[in-house]
Amino acid sequence: LLARGHRTIAFAGMDPDKTSIAKRCEGLRFGLQQHGVRLPERDIHRGVSSEESGREIALGMVSRGDLPTAIVCANDLVAMGVMMQLLENGIRVPAQVSVMGVGNLRFAHALPVALTTVSQSPRDIGAGAFDGALAQMRGSCLAAREVFVEAKIEERQSVSVLPCAP
Repeated sequence: LLARGHRTIAFAGMDPDKTSIAKRCEGLRFGLQQHGVRLPERDIHRGVSSEESGREIALGMVSRGDLPTAIVCANDLVAMGVMMQLLENGIRVPAQVSVMGVGNLRFAHALPVALTTVSQSPRDIGAGAFDGALAQMRGSCLAAREVFVEAKIEERQSVSVLPCAP
């Protein structure tokens, strides 16, 4: 997003009870900060991992006239809801607001504007979960651990390049 000129970026679908989503938001905030861009609390929109939640978040942004140039969503379901609500309110995606998801769900490419999303390898996620379960079955007393998997951006049509600032 930064490479495409976006500087006002919001996060949609922050669920503090879901560690993975809280870490996504934290990672976004850290990455932006490394490039001198802030993600203020007011631009972190709480919600759950659903299309309906995405719609509610987008409707709130539209009704307040508080639209960033890009919205990073907690997952593709939230992104679908955000995108559909923006489009229904006459907001052009990505010309006015870019939308990005996480998960690369099967429907991501089939939305009215094909969704740019972060893809994570289900195989790597499953292997990490299996290794942890196997260790527990073998009586390991290891504490819970985080497993990090490589992510890839699946570039489609929902993110625009902004014109150069003067």
